[in-house]
Amino acid sequence: MDGSLKKLLLLLLLIPNLVMAETYNCQYKWDDKKYEVTFERKEVNMDGKTYTFFLYKQKNDLKLESSDTLEEILHEDDKYLILGTPGLNDFKVFRTIWIDKNNNKFRMTTIKEPKESFNENNNSEIISHGIHGVVDGICNH
Repeated sequence: MDGSLKKLLLLLLLIPNLVMAETYNCQYKWDDKKYEVTFERKEVNMDGKTYTFFLYKQKNDLKLESSDTLEEILHEDDKYLILGTPGLNDFKVFRTIWIDKNNNKFRMTTIKEPKESFNENNNSEIISHGIHGVVDGICNH
């Protein structure tokens, strides 16, 4: 082993474990307009414990009120990352995001509280049967 390789190996062994940020940069279309969203793994300390979330950042302004949120990890393995978060506006919703790590695709949807789905006036084309939009897109990881 030459001297420079030994120094590099020694340097790598002495550096504490580096936490690499895991980020998914995703794009999707909604009403013929392209949108970009980023999901970045974050550790958050609360009440003396460390929790891992994904920070949701919408890069384009939406007509709907949207803001950066911490998405809870509902499921994660080598193939899939499934995130979710509740939202409260004029009505209660729950957003889910399913990222296929192998194919770099994702699907995002929001469902509305059940009591509205069983409402006899539930004939809206915008929020039909409690589904508040579904988008499919691609991600770069």
